[in-house]
Amino acid sequence: MNKALDNFGTFVAQRAPKLTRVTVQRGKTVIPSASKDLENYGLRADYDNIYTAPDGTKYHKLQIQPNAGKIPSSIKQWRDSQPTGTHSVMGVMYVKVDGTTDDVKDAYAQFRKAFKANTTTPPPGSRAGTPTPGPSTPQRSREGTPVRGREGTAERSREGTPDRGREGTPHRGREGTPSRGGEGTPDRTKSGTPSKSRGSTPVRK
Repeated sequence: MNKALDNFGTFVAQRAPKLTRVTVQRGKTVIPSASKDLENYGLRADYDNIYTAPDGTKYHKLQIQPNAGKIPSSIKQWRDSQPTGTHSVMGVMYVKVDGTTDDVKDAYAQFRKAFKANTTTPPPGSRAGTPTPGPSTPQRSREGTPVRGREGTAERSREGTPDRGREGTPHRGREGTPSRGGEGTPDRTKSGTPSKSRGSTPVRK
């Protein structure tokens, strides 16, 4: 299988302009076009669609599939093991639109890597090595954002906000505000205000 894939990779690089500037319709074969090449390499690149990466770059999406007829035994063995035969997709290439030969080689290398790992080629912009955005906004109620009622935000009735009736706000009738009849306000009929019928007012005879 590796030899067959290496040979097709060399052919792909030689036909790079056909892959960077695709002219066929969707579902048609881009390369190879000659029957002889279809048999010799046992593989073909069918056109799928245009893929636009997150940064706006456009890529031709190509599907690598096995051919019919007399093809290399390793490709034939893989094809016959698939339920859909020649319609089975071995992998995908993403070739940059109007790209270079190096872009084509890189796209084929990504296909080879994914095929070896038995996975699908990830679209450009989501390949391994692209860091995943991490948390940048602190969550509420965690360190750095005080929670109501915890340290740093005084609750009602705690230190800093005196309760009514405690020290600093005297109650009526306690020290500082004399009650009626207590010290500082003399009662009537006591010393200083003579009561009637006492010694300072003579009794009529």
